[in-house]
Amino acid sequence: MPHLEPEQIKDHIAKNQFLAITVDTSIIDKFGCNLEHKVLKALDQFQHGTIKVLISEIVENEIKSHISRAAESTRKAVNKALQDHAKRWQIDFDGEKIEKELSLDSDATEAAKLQFDKFLSEVKGEIVPASDSSTDDLITRYFERQPPFEDNAKKKNEFPDAFALLSLERAAKHGKNLILCVSSDQGWQKFADNSDFLVCIDDLELALSYFNDSGRKTADHVIALWQEGNAKDLEESIQREFEHQLESLYFLADGSAPVEFEGNSEGATLETFSIMDGVAPIVIESTEDEVVFTIAVDATVRFFASFDFYVTDSFDRDEVHLSSQAYDTEQNITAGLVLTVQRETDEIPEPEVLDVKVYIDVSEIYFGHIEPFPPEDPTHEKY
Repeated sequence: MPHLEPEQIKDHIAKNQFLAITVDTSIIDKFGCNLEHKVLKALDQFQHGTIKVLISEIVENEIKSHISRAAESTRKAVNKALQDHAKRWQIDFDGEKIEKELSLDSDATEAAKLQFDKFLSEVKGEIVPASDSSTDDLITRYFERQPPFEDNAKKKNEFPDAFALLSLERAAKHGKNLILCVSSDQGWQKFADNSDFLVCIDDLELALSYFNDSGRKTADHVIALWQEGNAKDLEESIQREFEHQLESLYFLADGSAPVEFEGNSEGATLETFSIMDGVAPIVIESTEDEVVFTIAVDATVRFFASFDFYVTDSFDRDEVHLSSQAYDTEQNITAGLVLTVQRETDEIPEPEVLDVKVYIDVSEIYFGHIEPFPPEDPTHEKY
């Protein structure tokens, strides 16, 4: 359908004019293909109502492929790290035991299938077969460059999208109602603009909020209490979860140095956090007793890393270790919170916190200029 404003979408929801909600692979990728992410799992709220959760067979296969590819990548990285560790420390280890404990001997494709099947079962989702699409319509769109097809270079990659969209449109026609598609892909959005049955928006949290207007008052009240300094339990819960996530955070430590080096993530500590300016809570789920909403926060974090410096012997190409140094750096990051609170917060002085999830998306930290032999600190006491 032509672009709809949020209030128009909510009006269609109020009139029970949506058959289902569906997500594209681009949305799953946004959450790092983590099917345990609280926002993705919030799709389970539809299992007892009239709205279905539909997943195209094409999207299903793409999600499994992306998870499998990522799993294979981490498997290779772990194997290399183990080999490098054994070489550096000159130790032997029980490879078979480690392989079993870390699932290094498991099939990545099967692991991806198990993760997706578990997710689909938890949200009570249904698969829409791609074979339901009309081949004639697909071929016409391909040669006439109609959405989702763009220029010639992209046509091959857009074929899966076309199968997915045509099969979803057919399911909507069959159900005589609309389907809310959530995708950041331009092809999906353009296709929906020309469809009588598909509505497309690019953000899952916003899509879920359209079904949960009743929880907005609670979420706004919680944020107001927080900003007024009257939500100490909430702040303490967020801080504890933040610190827990930072304890297990792994990042690539990088910098610039006059010699070759390897960086090692050594952890991170939280210094401050606060609600981002100009952002509002987005309610993704609400019941009679609970409200779940997301909010973005600014955080100041100190990152720690160790660096091993070495040069390569020009004769036999061996690595000659020079030194190891520890560095730290303070950086500002943005983190996502998913908060679950008791609904009746306007009758109590502080919100009752039921659950806190913190999501930190940090993959690499730059430590600036690093030296194998840094100048001595003149303020350091000598004994």
